[in-house]
Amino acid sequence: MKTIKLTLVVVAILVSNLSLHAQYKQEEIRYAIELADNEYKDLIRYNMNFTKKESDAFWPILNEYLNKRDEIFNKEVNMFLKDYTKLNNEQAKDFLNKLLKYDDQMDRLQKKYFRKIMKVLPAKKFLRFNQIDNFIETARDFKLSYDLPLVKG
Repeated sequence: MKTIKLTLVVVAILVSNLSLHAQYKQEEIRYAIELADNEYKDLIRYNMNFTKKESDAFWPILNEYLNKRDEIFNKEVNMFLKDYTKLNNEQAKDFLNKLLKYDDQMDRLQKKYFRKIMKVLPAKKFLRFNQIDNFIETARDFKLSYDLPLVKG
């Protein structure tokens, strides 16, 4: 439970950084994502009990995945740095199209890298990893969604 609380703290840092001064937002978002990645890795490391062979095969793939995922996530988060709450219909449509594009990119990326991870881990261990990953991502998405203001209708 302690590790889950730490993850939520990192996510809270990310969300709180969205309201800070404009010139520092990019740098602070990158820092918050880095902290979240480190916490993510700690949760995986703590809960997976890899053998040496599994660890040697798993971590390079996961690190590559996280780096590519962060590129997409950073673009998505940056969309919310602007005042999106007062968009007109055309701007809202463009905003939604970009969000859908990033969601598609994220889904394709995850499928690609999870297939690679499935090849280096036994099925039960991959399933455990997948459950942990899903839990962390769901908690992060909930926290981000909860803290973002709604578009004015």
